[in-house]
Amino acid sequence: MTRPDDVSGLAARLVHRGAWVEQVPLTKIEPLDAAPLDAALAALPGTAWFCATSANAVRVVADRLAASAPAASGWRTTSPLAEQLDAAGVRVAAVGDATAQAFDALGVHVEVVATQQDADGLADALVARGVAPGARVLFPAAEGARSTLPDRLRAVGAVVTVCAVYRSVPDESAQAALGALIAQSAVDLVTVTAPSVVRGVLAALSSARVGAGCMPVASIGPVTTAAAVAAGLTVACEADPHSSEGLVAAIEKWCTQAVRK
Repeated sequence: MTRPDDVSGLAARLVHRGAWVEQVPLTKIEPLDAAPLDAALAALPGTAWFCATSANAVRVVADRLAASAPAASGWRTTSPLAEQLDAAGVRVAAVGDATAQAFDALGVHVEVVATQQDADGLADALVARGVAPGARVLFPAAEGARSTLPDRLRAVGAVVTVCAVYRSVPDESAQAALGALIAQSAVDLVTVTAPSVVRGVLAALSSARVGAGCMPVASIGPVTTAAAVAAGLTVACEADPHSSEGLVAAIEKWCTQAVRK
């Protein structure tokens, strides 16, 4: 397990199915300058949709609001993010189950969860829901995130504010730890859930003096698979659907086939 969070319970699901799981997050989440986010949040009134394709983006936004919210006089029953979205009448859309669960943990009602759990799937779901020309959409995302979602929504007339709220940075100690496990032949399969994780796996393989094609990986979806293939990694399986449940199913199928061989 190489992702920097496990909000969807991927590790627990794999363990439940009999896998031995070592959690080695290869990247760390680093919040960016909060000024653009503060400005975007100040403009929530009049915003139609708050869209997220990353659980990390949800948490960074929630943490920023929690840090700037006035101290509550008693127990909060919802988060500042839930309160502000509700007060502004903003509807919420999530790319998939993990992102929806991050919202749910904060008490935020998610109106749209993409069936096809990628940016195109979320765009399809929002267009089908009738995103109107002129509708304002806030899209907090990772630095350098793909422009698929905002491009698709702008094509139907939406006014999309893209706000980079965090970056993924390499965790060199974790890369070395994974490299040591690989060098000891203690790992049969490595999960990759983003191109940034692919780069971390390459660094780990380099530290273990192992060729890129020698360690099979399990990919969360096509974008990550493309990055892995371009890097020379051997993609053993890909999640279908592109979700944690899909990744568990793909890994289980691959393991069963590997045992039979």
